[in-house]
Amino acid sequence: MSVVVLDTNILLRLTNPSAPEHLACRAAITNLAETGAVLAIVPQVLVEFWVVATRPAEVNGLGWTPALTHTAISGFLSQFQLVPKRGRHSPVGWTWCLSIGSKENEPTTPASPPSCLPQE
Repeated sequence: MSVVVLDTNILLRLTNPSAPEHLACRAAITNLAETGAVLAIVPQVLVEFWVVATRPAEVNGLGWTPALTHTAISGFLSQFQLVPKRGRHSPVGWTWCLSIGSKENEPTTPASPPSCLPQE
């Protein structure tokens, strides 16, 4: 069994049906899953996804609210295996952090994911 760590760009294209690469990313994920590969994500990818998803669309982001971004990340955590950084973050911490972020309604600035997300 192989483990495939998904990059932020894959997650961004999966959640953006208007992206030219959307269908190719969906097909790649489907094919990998059908071969039995373990699809994984790391905390850094979630931080990067948060930053781009909540960045205004006018500056190359998706312009999503924190609540919508929370929903997407929760979906990733249910579909893909989280590989936490050793000794620093746990899935329990991410769940709590995402519950905090979901209560915000306005987009964040590009450099301000919720304070409970790890800062690298």
